[in-house]
Amino acid sequence: MDQLPYEMVDRINSFLDIADLKRTLFVSRQFQEAAEWYSGAFEKFVFCDSLQTNGFPQWTELEDQCVKFLNTFRGRRSRYLRHLEVHTGLPVLGIKQDLRPPTSISVCPAMKAAKSSAPKTKSSPDKSNKSS
Repeated sequence: MDQLPYEMVDRINSFLDIADLKRTLFVSRQFQEAAEWYSGAFEKFVFCDSLQTNGFPQWTELEDQCVKFLNTFRGRRSRYLRHLEVHTGLPVLGIKQDLRPPTSISVCPAMKAAKSSAPKTKSSPDKSNKSS
């Protein structure tokens, strides 16, 4: 089987269904590569698919998925990858906020106190505007 041209192996595998492609994985290296291509098994990878979508994933789970991705798509299989999905989630906010614009602007009481206790300075005339 190793002496068949790759074009012939490729053409044979193009006619096989998924069940038959699985059977050709161990025939030879050429059949394995063609079967992996035509099966589409390595066309897509999903990060954080089974993780919680309502919060941040645990770092250990995310690290395990990264290791799995690197081990799977190392070498020739990187050519097969067409779609990479990353599911992210944000934690649910605990406080519901009113998003309407305020009807009036109020000054914080601490700001009022700071303004009233600030020393008043006498403004001096601007010397640069005088003509010589």
